[in-house]
Amino acid sequence: MNTGETARLCIGAAADGPHDDAVSRLKQQVDSMEATFQREILDMKRAGADLLEKNKSIESQLSSLREETEKLKAKVSQLDEENRRLEAAFKTHANNIDWKYDAADPPSDSYWIEQGYDYRDIEFI
Repeated sequence: MNTGETARLCIGAAADGPHDDAVSRLKQQVDSMEATFQREILDMKRAGADLLEKNKSIESQLSSLREETEKLKAKVSQLDEENRRLEAAFKTHANNIDWKYDAADPPSDSYWIEQGYDYRDIEFI
């Protein structure tokens, strides 16, 4: 081997050294990014599973609330019907009552005078 070839090999080796370091650093960065992405994917899967559980719970609550709403609507309908019947019965009853009452005529002025009132008091009674 001559000195030129030896120099080129040394230069090439020196060049390969920094090149290998750069490739190694890039590989480490890629590995680090991949690990980060894997953690993020796992976190997203967990969050997705949590959201699915929460969604099931909400759907269940919604179903219960819908059932309760239907029961309440039926009850309101019954109460409306009962209210209509009671109002009709009240109107019928109110119309059948004789609201006039017989009252005795007020006593005459002489009655009040005999009771000790004078004429000025009688006009206010």
